[in-house]
Amino acid sequence: WADGTPTTGDHVIFKDDYDCAEDEVLDFGLVYVYPGVDLSIENNATLRHSSNLYNSGDITIESGASLNSQKYFVASEGSSVTVKRNTTGGVGDGKYSFIGSPFSSYDFTSISGSHKYEYKENSNVYADASNLTSMTIGQGYTIANNDVLEFVGITPTTGNLISYIRNSGEGMGFNLVSNPYTAAI
Repeated sequence: WADGTPTTGDHVIFKDDYDCAEDEVLDFGLVYVYPGVDLSIENNATLRHSSNLYNSGDITIESGASLNSQKYFVASEGSSVTVKRNTTGGVGDGKYSFIGSPFSSYDFTSISGSHKYEYKENSNVYADASNLTSMTIGQGYTIANNDVLEFVGITPTTGNLISYIRNSGEGMGFNLVSNPYTAAI
């Protein structure tokens, strides 16, 4: 750090590439990521910001890591955010994982894997979702034959989310929901 190690609530600027090490917790106020900068948040690490985060670079959030956005996430043209999530299934083993997107309207067809389904509460069935081009934020999906998911977008979900839970009657009412944020649960 150019002016000493920042403390909780400090405003910070990432001018150079930075790897938030495993188990490291950074708790800042305003965060700015310069153009061309790679900011990587490793497994079990957390970057939390209590004010806005302005991203003009590339942020990678490894599986098990968290980007905890308390305020707005403002993305510039050409910036990106990659969220990686390890799944319980591996390639070729046929095991299913429950997943959800940290970006609104994510294209499910862009995720490798097979046996993609969404749960339909009103009919109590898993319906084929292999051609689904827009994942609903907060809704859960299933996928098999994929061991690491990569969601790549520009602006991840922040703020409050309203998700409607349904119950269509006896024998119904099961809902498959997901974590819509870049913070690990």
